[in-house]
Amino acid sequence: MNRGRFVVSAVCPEYIELQTRIAGCLYHAWLGEPVRLWTRTGIYGQNVSYWPAADELWTVNEAPGDRNVFHID
Repeated sequence: MNRGRFVVSAVCPEYIELQTRIAGCLYHAWLGEPVRLWTRTGIYGQNVSYWPAADELWTVNEAPGDRNVFHID
């Protein structure tokens, strides 16, 4: 959470149980408001981290033989 806004990583709305490559999404909301889909992050979204000094959000997505690391300003 930062300045009243929070971000969570979870499966995307189109998630299908027992699917082998699960799409990850970031969701965000302000306190007291509904959670909304913010962006897709690739497969197996996990490990959300906020870097206050740069005001950046980082995520890591990993799957066998596939790793994506990206940040959002």
